[in-house]
Amino acid sequence: KIPKSLEKAPEPVPEPEPIKEEKPSPELILVFSDVVLAVNDVSAEDGADPNLCSKYVKDIYAHLRQPEEEQAIRPQYLPGRKVTENMRAVLIDWVVQVQMKFKFLQETMYMTISIIDRFMQNNLVPKKMLQLVGVTAMFIARKYEEMYPPETGDFHQIRQMEMKTLKIFKFWSGPPLRLHLSSESEWTPTLQHYLLHPEESLLSVIQHLAKKIGTVNGGLTKHMTIKNKYATCKHTKAGTLPQLNSALVQDLAKAGTKV
Repeated sequence: KIPKSLEKAPEPVPEPEPIKEEKPSPELILVFSDVVLAVNDVSAEDGADPNLCSKYVKDIYAHLRQPEEEQAIRPQYLPGRKVTENMRAVLIDWVVQVQMKFKFLQETMYMTISIIDRFMQNNLVPKKMLQLVGVTAMFIARKYEEMYPPETGDFHQIRQMEMKTLKIFKFWSGPPLRLHLSSESEWTPTLQHYLLHPEESLLSVIQHLAKKIGTVNGGLTKHMTIKNKYATCKHTKAGTLPQLNSALVQDLAKAGTKV
């Protein structure tokens, strides 16, 4: 006879739960990426100067990464809007012309464009209000970047739009600009380490830029202000470099068109 203690069927053993794959946080990547990349310590020579905050470099870059993700500008946000891509192009041309005429900082121009896009992607802007959005964006950017704040006088509309824009942004100026992060023109392991963007993640952006360069160099657009700006001696005539018409740029442009 089977002992009573063995008559009961053994209880099934629960299967182990599958391990969830979690992506490492940007902070963790930042800490350990210098182990696998040939990274230069950008703060190695700054330790003696407390004003440069060399001990907090990694924390600062990790913190800047957060608004870059949260406030990213969506690609192709204009189709279906009353404001078309061509209207935006006219506005950006005007912004660049104003920046050149009044000799504003490059940071002011970049921040103005960033504010314009971040505002328009989440707000339906009528055509008649487009220039007001541009003027207000530059007004905010000048306050943030320039030494001398702008004067509005009795322009009530600008002040009202400024308050509306800042409330929408929760008084946050936005993601860091390229000029705030690096002056290097070549993508290096050091930049990848601190900015957390692998080189392959930049390819789609490079292809899009190559396509726009081809449009300008081919005379297929009337918006030439940016090209003319970078054709001046002040900017080392970068807009006239023969490399911009090279086979490499043309191939990148074709690849961008297919995507």
